[in-house]
Amino acid sequence: MSWVEAGRIATIAAQLVLLFLLIRTFPIEGAALLKVFAICVVGFLIHAALPLSLRMPFFVLLSLAGIVVLLGPVQGLWLVVLGMILIGLAHLPTSFRVRIVLILAFGGVLVACRSRVFPCPWLSAVWPVFGAMFMFRLIVYLYDLKNRAAAFGLWRSMAYFFMIPNLVFTVFPVVD
Repeated sequence: MSWVEAGRIATIAAQLVLLFLLIRTFPIEGAALLKVFAICVVGFLIHAALPLSLRMPFFVLLSLAGIVVLLGPVQGLWLVVLGMILIGLAHLPTSFRVRIVLILAFGGVLVACRSRVFPCPWLSAVWPVFGAMFMFRLIVYLYDLKNRAAAFGLWRSMAYFFMIPNLVFTVFPVVD
């Protein structure tokens, strides 16, 4: 790492620490933002030091850690499992129409769970985060899958859907 790059990273880290202190001083968004932002500050420093090949897996693991810290291990696991089911349905080795029907059917089950027609084992805190992660992004993802517009892989898909900002910014739906 060059001195110029180290200086840039130090400048960004100093800005992040100042933002952390502001968030702690003025708790407008509550404790959740403070916890997630603290994870992001530490994660930024580690991410910057990693080789490029390890950065995406680290980002995914950091995001998953944020999910567990914010929602707890059981609810966090439910969020990840539900999301992985949707991602898995999008990648089934069948026609695109069949995948869409299966995703819509799974969505119908989720709607029934949300409206308490079916009992579900996860808490209501999972719904807004799950919705923020998947509501619009899944449409873009399916479009890209159909048109082969992007490279796909497990780490890339998980990084796309389980982004750590969605834990506290639920109106942060699409990043492309």
